[in-house]
Amino acid sequence: MITTAYEDAVQLATQQLKAATNRLDKRVQELGEFVAKREGLAKTLKGAVVLIGILVATGLLAQVVVQFLGVVVLLVVGFDQTFANLEKLRTLTSGRNAYLRIRREVVAIHNEQIIEVVRKRDSDPQGAADQLIDLNKKLMGQIAKTEQEVESAIENKQFALLDRLSLEEQAKKPTV
Repeated sequence: MITTAYEDAVQLATQQLKAATNRLDKRVQELGEFVAKREGLAKTLKGAVVLIGILVATGLLAQVVVQFLGVVVLLVVGFDQTFANLEKLRTLTSGRNAYLRIRREVVAIHNEQIIEVVRKRDSDPQGAADQLIDLNKKLMGQIAKTEQEVESAIENKQFALLDRLSLEEQAKKPTV
């Protein structure tokens, strides 16, 4: 039998891990919504430029209309560069994917190691509680470290890092 303090510690560690994975889920959703909005805008703007290009290429429009459409194309391209920036979309998509990958890895590690905790729960309840608390602390630490790295990579537009970021990658890095 374990003490109430151990039960509370196990419950707290479990709640904190759930909160950390919920943060990942929320950030994935935020990034996904932002990317979807920007992609829609980018596709609309690019479609408008193609349509204007076709109209101008037909040669059926008056010079004044062609000049006006030229100005419209410049405005659309400027708007696209400012608000639907491909580099920003790529960065945010890579960030979203990194968060999804990290969450999958955390769940896989937890699912793999929880079996040992359950296996020893009856024979060594305190040892099982310690093992679960340590597992959850380790995973929460990895999540927090990875969140920081993903957000820094998003801020610095580091596509390559975001595309390969994983818990394995984190384990290879020396701790400071």
